[in-house]
Amino acid sequence: MQFPQDWNIPTAIRLRLGANTTGRQRALVADGYLMLVLHEVPRHGQRERRGAYFLRSPDGKWLSSGESSGIPNLAEHVNDFSRAADELEAKYQAATMARDYFNVLEEAAPILRSAANMHSSLQSARDADHADQGLIGVRDTAGDVVRSLELLCTDAKNALDYDIAKSTEEQAVLGEEAVRSGLRLNILVAIFLPLTTETEIGTSCKPTSRLVAVTMISSSTGPS
Repeated sequence: MQFPQDWNIPTAIRLRLGANTTGRQRALVADGYLMLVLHEVPRHGQRERRGAYFLRSPDGKWLSSGESSGIPNLAEHVNDFSRAADELEAKYQAATMARDYFNVLEEAAPILRSAANMHSSLQSARDADHADQGLIGVRDTAGDVVRSLELLCTDAKNALDYDIAKSTEEQAVLGEEAVRSGLRLNILVAIFLPLTTETEIGTSCKPTSRLVAVTMISSSTGPS
């Protein structure tokens, strides 16, 4: 979304806005005007960032590129990130395996980056004008969202690492069991194979002995 072209903004600000893309999140100040160029909550798989624009005129009136205007609309924009963080927290709580934790991290990473840049932009706006008290609450809420997402990412990363380590350990145990089973099998083979071989050899020799005995008897009873 591009900023409304009918906004009366100073040329110094207009020249710093991209013609086709939103660009990075930032606060632009000139001639008593303050414009916040922010991003909507990034969705999973969405590469292009959609812009959200907020303009405060020198008389303190706020305009927004959204459906409504005023500082409450800016606060609602920040709350969108808070709700996204809550949804990710619910997914994390429901996760049971490494793939689940990875999916949480994959979704949370771009939202965390966007929330952190949003908070930085709001802080820059606050630094540019200490008289606007409405920015304080919005900035603080954005900071809370960033901290929540940071903790979520840390917890999900720790859970992912633990699950991978646990799986690796289980595979190692199974490997050791396989080695021990193979060793026991080799011992059994080493013990019983010679016995089996001797039995087979002994069995194969008995008919030959009978044949020799019969031959000797036949020779002794022949004509004299």
